[in-house]
Amino acid sequence: MTKFMRFIWFSCLCLMVMRGLVGAVLAQDRPASVGVDQVIEDNVSHTVPVIGRIVATQRATVAAKIAGPIKDVRVAVGQRVQRGDPLVILQADRLQALKQIQNAILREKQAALKKIQQRLALVQQEADRLAKLENSVAFSKAKLEDKRLEVQSLKAEVTQAKATIQVANAQLQLADIDLKNARITAPFDGVIIEKLAEIGDYIKIGDGVVILMNDTKIEIEADVPTSRLSGLMPDQVVRFYTQPDTNFTARLRHIIPEEKSLTRTQAVRFSLQDIVGKSTFSNGQSVTVNVPIGDARRAIMVAKDAVMVGDRGLYVYAVQDQKAVIKPVKLGEAIGSYFIVEQGLKRGDVVVTRGNERLRPNQTVKF
Repeated sequence: MTKFMRFIWFSCLCLMVMRGLVGAVLAQDRPASVGVDQVIEDNVSHTVPVIGRIVATQRATVAAKIAGPIKDVRVAVGQRVQRGDPLVILQADRLQALKQIQNAILREKQAALKKIQQRLALVQQEADRLAKLENSVAFSKAKLEDKRLEVQSLKAEVTQAKATIQVANAQLQLADIDLKNARITAPFDGVIIEKLAEIGDYIKIGDGVVILMNDTKIEIEADVPTSRLSGLMPDQVVRFYTQPDTNFTARLRHIIPEEKSLTRTQAVRFSLQDIVGKSTFSNGQSVTVNVPIGDARRAIMVAKDAVMVGDRGLYVYAVQDQKAVIKPVKLGEAIGSYFIVEQGLKRGDVVVTRGNERLRPNQTVKF
């Protein structure tokens, strides 16, 4: 190889090395994309895990109000319905005919009343004419008394006819109610859990047609040892989870004042705080509730995902002036998805929770 060729080869090698160094410097200066969270301060206390379950507070077997064969079923299991939506339709031909009969009876009673009122008017007119002849020689007191008695009798018949009209009108309203009840509707918003009847079935009054559950009105019921109830205060907020990496809050609603002798526990109901108008849990789903067993205290807490382990112990990357700064920390017990911070951080500090494993100290970051 000539000197010229060696010179060319050496120049290319130097150029490649310089390009690599420049690329490394540029990569080091490029901001790293990270996810962040804020250090919080909250009430904490020593807790014990208690197994609970999700229970629906609004669940019903929708029943028939009249008897009859089923003409149509409008829903399927798992279908979501709103209040007033049709669920089951009954055969209504007979009910429609009964309504027409009651309507005809009502018109007949009204016609009978009108006829009696016309007779009453005529007899009253005759009685008034006789009364005007009281001072004449053609006056007959006996005839006047007869007419007056006939007027009183017809007035009683009018009262009786009006009463029969009220009865007929009420029977017509009942027939109309039965006709409306042939259309069984949802009493509240919810999900069809089970169908209890099908097309062609004959159902009686009170027979269930579907089981409906409102999955947005739910609570937690947990059997808490009686010895642990002293740590629960009215309206106290507790944490619960379905999986170790989940964290929700619930509020104590009521402690059922009845102990189960076999387990020495009492049922405790918690209303959900994080779930409002959303279907997040299933009825009967198992959850773990952290029941307090001591007085609450204020504590600084940091997300578990922010904590790193190094040669010198535990640390986090705190964001200061858009740079990732190492902060050694001393941690206490775990509360859900957080650690209690005993030293190293303060409330409001912003820490990196995603992308922290590839950060370098003092590297520029963007959220």
